[in-house]
Amino acid sequence: MIHDISKELFSAEVYPGDFVPVHERLASIDDGSLYNLSHIELGSHSGTHIDAPLHFVAGGTDISGIDLAKCYGECLVVTIPGCVRVADAGQLISANPGLKRVIFRGGPDLEPSACRFMIDSGIVLVGTDAMSVEYEGAPKPVHDILLGGGAVILESVVLDGVDDGKYILSCLPVKMEGLDGSPVRAVLIDI
Repeated sequence: MIHDISKELFSAEVYPGDFVPVHERLASIDDGSLYNLSHIELGSHSGTHIDAPLHFVAGGTDISGIDLAKCYGECLVVTIPGCVRVADAGQLISANPGLKRVIFRGGPDLEPSACRFMIDSGIVLVGTDAMSVEYEGAPKPVHDILLGGGAVILESVVLDGVDDGKYILSCLPVKMEGLDGSPVRAVLIDI
């Protein structure tokens, strides 16, 4: 079974201060045109999206340079209430040898030390159903550690109807040079 874990782009809540996506029909079959054609405007972090290192790392890799292997492969969906600490990250990794991708349900706070442990343990993608992996009031240490460590961040997924467990994740970004993020159509596939 394929689980679509993407938010609908134009109705998704935007992060405070971000651009609200809009679309306009430029040509319409209903109005006599031979085709339908639309124009869209959106922020690079609209809806379900990937953060590239360039988002917080000066000179970091842009979205077109992301290693797509990080955005596709086995992934663990897990619920850890409240806060993800080093001990939690250690338990996840020891219970799931070879773990490379993890999505946290419930938008838990990620302690910077847990993020460093995950990077040092080979995690290449960290996702959340929250609008940001950053914890409340933090300047940006979680982004710095994950993106600075070469991981990509998947934010604003929808996990309704998806149980905790292992899946195949596909969340490939649109190839756009110079951008710090990209909307994705994220799916989890039952293993």
